[in-house]
Amino acid sequence: MARVLVLEDNALVRQLLCAKLRAADLDVVEGQSGREVWDNSTLDGVDIVVTDIVMPDRDGLEVLKYLKQTAPELPVIAVSAQGGSGDGDYLKLAKLFGAAAVFEKPVDDKQVISKIHELVTKD
Repeated sequence: MARVLVLEDNALVRQLLCAKLRAADLDVVEGQSGREVWDNSTLDGVDIVVTDIVMPDRDGLEVLKYLKQTAPELPVIAVSAQGGSGDGDYLKLAKLFGAAAVFEKPVDDKQVISKIHELVTKD
């Protein structure tokens, strides 16, 4: 069973996404901010990270940059409600920072679950 770390500052969004992932037989660890990645035990046994981009206290772009330096083999999926417009094209930046996949909120749970399975079963 794949272990997924979900970083999302909005409690309701985080709870809903985590419930969907658990219903898909994924082991889920929840985090409220990107800062939690700097606690080494948070990443123990994690196969993939799903992170919001816009969060207080270490945003998703900082998470991506840190993980690409410390755990470059760990795939990261970035999500954002402010992903595809104007100067705030955070999802485009996330791809440049090394995200394996990006999704604009509201996310399609089935697409995210499918992408998680695809990324954690890569050889």
